[in-house]
Amino acid sequence: MTKHPKSELIQPVIISFRADDAGLCNAANAGILDCIHSGLLRNVSLMTIPGGFFEAAEMLGKHPDVEVGLHVTLTCEWAGVNWKTLLPQERVSSLVDADGHLYPDASALLANEPEEQEFIAEMAAQLARARAAGLKVRYLDEHMAIGYCLGFRDAVRRFAESEGLIYADDLPFAKGLLDDEVDPTRFIEKLATYRGDPAIQVLHPSRVPVNGEHYLLCGRPDSSIASRRNAERLLIMDPRLASAYHAGRFVSVSISELHSGFAPPAQGDFTQVVSPGKP
Repeated sequence: MTKHPKSELIQPVIISFRADDAGLCNAANAGILDCIHSGLLRNVSLMTIPGGFFEAAEMLGKHPDVEVGLHVTLTCEWAGVNWKTLLPQERVSSLVDADGHLYPDASALLANEPEEQEFIAEMAAQLARARAAGLKVRYLDEHMAIGYCLGFRDAVRRFAESEGLIYADDLPFAKGLLDDEVDPTRFIEKLATYRGDPAIQVLHPSRVPVNGEHYLLCGRPDSSIASRRNAERLLIMDPRLASAYHAGRFVSVSISELHSGFAPPAQGDFTQVVSPGKP
């Protein structure tokens, strides 16, 4: 093992890669599975409302080393896609429109004056569905920061605590690592010199859907979302990132480890691992 002078020893970068939107559709599930196979993805946040839920639950059940979180979902921002709550419309009427569908964003939902107790009841139903599928849910987070936007974050935090879950949105998030272009070279270079606190890096990895329209946002008819999500999938699968990881130059941790204050031994600098074009 290479010895480094004491002055060169640094605390390894600690990152908790979290893939959101499992269960969204087949393309999202397949992309997340690709990232699981890379060995770097330790956390997956699961939606229980969309049609891809059962496929995602079965997939995650085969990977118990990956931590599962509930991705609380109370909006549907996708054009041409309509989701309903798990609870009957009459029990959560403040959360849905006249047809029983989720609103496209928090602003529209706020205009309907959502009730906190209905929010909590639907959240509990979503958690129950994940557990009924045999999954051990370890943490909870919010799709589109919905609890925060509605002013219900304290209620969400109390609910998570009552269910023995980590409220992941209280943990630190990495800043400045991932740019709009999702360029692997720049990401790995930034990771090499990152000196921030241990943090979550949120990703939305996905393969390109056969029907790309699934990733069309309401009011934004272009394919940029599908392209970006595929780029995030390829980022985690990049062999240079795997090389840095296997060399012990950064640590990929679970949400539970991040929450508990995981602290690995110091390592040497790893800028030599991530030079552009190096496989």
